[in-house]
This record gives sequence, C-alpha cells and structure tokens, in this order.
Amino acid sequence: MKRKTNLFYTTGPDSKFLTFSNYAESMTGNFLSVNTKLFPSRFLCLYINNLNSTTKPEFIKFLVAYYENKLAILRDNVNNIENKLSPISYLLEALNQVLTYDEESNSYKISLDEAGNIIHNETSSSIFDDNFTMYISDITEQDYNGIYTDIICTLDLLSLHACKVLKTDVTSEIESLIIDNDNIYGWDNINSIPGYESIYPVYDYNTTFTKKYYIDSNITSLSVSKLHVQSDSIKFNVIIPLYEVINIDIDDNDTILGYDDEDTNNYIINLNDSNKYRHNVPLGIWMNGDKEEDNPIEIIRDFDTGLSGSWSLLISTQFKPFPYSTKYSNDIESSDKGVNFATFTQVLSRMNDILDKFEESNKRISSLENRLQEIQTVINNLGTNKSIDNVKKTIASFENDIKTEISEFKEEVKETLDNIKWKYQ
Repeated sequence: MKRKTNLFYTTGPDSKFLTFSNYAESMTGNFLSVNTKLFPSRFLCLYINNLNSTTKPEFIKFLVAYYENKLAILRDNVNNIENKLSPISYLLEALNQVLTYDEESNSYKISLDEAGNIIHNETSSSIFDDNFTMYISDITEQDYNGIYTDIICTLDLLSLHACKVLKTDVTSEIESLIIDNDNIYGWDNINSIPGYESIYPVYDYNTTFTKKYYIDSNITSLSVSKLHVQSDSIKFNVIIPLYEVINIDIDDNDTILGYDDEDTNNYIINLNDSNKYRHNVPLGIWMNGDKEEDNPIEIIRDFDTGLSGSWSLLISTQFKPFPYSTKYSNDIESSDKGVNFATFTQVLSRMNDILDKFEESNKRISSLENRLQEIQTVINNLGTNKSIDNVKKTIASFENDIKTEISEFKEEVKETLDNIKWKYQ
C-alpha cells in the first residue's frame, strides 16, 4: 500500500498531544483480531529547557520529517516489520539529533540556528550522556467502555523511576533502506499546507548521491532505577505514553508482561527483542510549550512531611465509526455515550435486531396481502352497474305498486265508512 507520512498540527489545541501513526497502524492491523488487544503500559517524561511557542512548531515539523517519515517508508518497504522496526528506538534517535546539553542551565535544549531553525546532528550523543535523565512510570488507570478510552498518567516522586538510554557499539554493518526520493513520503505537493512549506525529509544517512534510513538501531535498552530518597523535585514538559500489542489467547500467547528483572526498583527494558513493534510502542507525545517562555511542570517534596504532590495527564480517545443517525453530535453527555455511538459488536447486534424487524414486517405485509385479496374477491362478486340499475327499477316499481295499493285501500275504507253512516230520511 502507498501510505502518506503523518502530518501534525503545529499550533493550537490540536498540537498539545500528537498521536503517532503507530497507534493507527496497530488499530488497523489488530482491530478485527479477536485475541489481539492494545494495552497502554507505561510512559516516559522528560524536560526540554527551551520548549516554547517558538521552538515547539519546529520540533513538531522535525518529528514529521524524520520520525513519521521514516516509519511510513519502512512500513511499506520492509517485510516482517513487527520483528524489525523499533518505533521507540527511532523516537529516541530523533531526540538525540535535536537535543544538546546546556551547561549554564544544566539541562538539555533544542538546538537552533540563528534563523530559529532546528539543527539536527546525525552524530550527536546527547541522550546517552550520564546527565541526561528521563523518568518512567506505569500508567495508573485505563477506562475503556468500547467508545471512549481514558488513559491516566500520574506523576509523583514515589512512583517515578529514573531512566537512562543505553546503546551498543555497532560491530557490523547496520541494515538500512536506500531512499530514491527527496519528498515527504506520499505527498506530491506539501507546499500548499500551511506551516509545512519547504519541509524536506530528514534521513539517517544523507549525501549528494545516497540517502538511507537505518532499520537497525544501536539503542538497545533502557536502564530503570528507583528515584533516591534525596530527590526533592522533578521538572518535565514532555510526556510520551507507551503501549503493548498483546495476544490474550493463553494457548498462543508468547508475550511475557512485566520487567526483565525481578527487582522492580532497578531493571532493564529490552528494546531489541524479537517483537520490537509490539512492546513499548510510542502512542504519542504531549508537550507543554505553548507560551513564549519555557513553562515546565515541577513537583516538589515537602521538607517537613517528606511528602510530595502529584500531577496527572488524562489522554482521552473517542471512536465514532458508527453513528446511529444522520446527525453527527460533537458534544456528548456521559449518559448519552452508548446512545450516540457504538462499537463494532454493538452495531452487529443492532443489525440482527433490524433483520428481525424485517422478518416481522414481511409477515405483516403477507397478512395484509391476504386480506386485500379477500376484499378483492368480495368486490368482484358484487353486481355490475347494470344489475344495480335493474334493482333500482324493481324497487321503484315495487314502491309505485305499494303506493297504488295503499290508495286503493284508502278508497275502499272510505266507501265502507260512508256506507255505515246514519242517513237522514
């Protein structure tokens, strides 16, 4: 199939959370599979020092040009993508290309040139530095009712773990795909889309004669460790939820959920297993950078009590594939969810109800046809106009005869009465 690179909104409310094409691909490939389900499992969070209304649109366009473009091309040109493609590794590689360490603020920031454009460095090693720290935690709640999915990511100092990105030195040639075009994949003319003028793909290897995307990645795992007690605060402005694609059939399931180490305070997340596209897949990215200045979220521990607050991100998805009516409702009350929109199974059930109604209607129509036929038979047995006229004539003649007989009877009665009267002599 010839797909297109996923494009994102760069400003406005729709740019707060970007849903990666990974989620749509998994939904399309597994939605009709009875035993395969998608389970949000954990999330990553990190702090980018200069994420604001100026750098955020450029960062989003970079994700389109590199991350989404790479996945779209590889999906169409690589076989057995579940075992070869590693979306989370590619996303970390994207971060590695644009983030640099700022010694003054002791944090990482998006690299910009004098014109405000992102500088992407293919040989950067920012996220592999010991100073670079992400946080990771389990998704605390998922509410799914067939129509809406609510995923809640809760951040607090008690449940978060520090997360380090680990890599391996490549000892053999990396498997790659040579690209023969220099346009955003699947788009013949992207210059007509506001905000994407003059946007070109970003490749892993780019020379005058050769352009490549690497299929393999040297990002192999994440090292996770419990936050130390002395960690008094965390600061973040980016959240990346991850999900699992799981076969829930106990006979066919070969997936082991959980940690790779029995110690849940310190463990390794393997990103290079045989099911790369089924584990720790990035669902999307939330960014808090809509203001002119950096506006991070910070959780601070109280020195007196030793306790800290918490912060939650609710990610809601709404599926509206089967509206019951021709009117499409945008504002749905909680009590009306099931009335306005249905799941695939609910639609099948209602289709069965409709078929039952059709059968009942056919029986009623057949009964009406029989009654109509009886009425037609009665009508056909009725007299014609000529016979009805004869009846009218007969009745008229009978009426005249009656009137004549009554008149004659009156005369006879009168004569009789006249004969019995006393006569004067």
